[in-house]
Amino acid sequence: MFVKAIKIAKELAKDNELMLVRVLETKLTRKAAQTMSEDIMRVDGFIAEIKKRQIH
Repeated sequence: MFVKAIKIAKELAKDNELMLVRVLETKLTRKAAQTMSEDIMRVDGFIAEIKKRQIH
């Protein structure tokens, strides 16, 4: 009885760890994507500024 309960508890713990890892991966991936898009917007801003200065 106890052995079976311990096995079940271990399996649940593994599942929870996997869930936590997946949540962290998702959050980090979203943050990386957000940072990349912010960087791209900054670069686009620099390019626009350079083009403006070249015209004048």
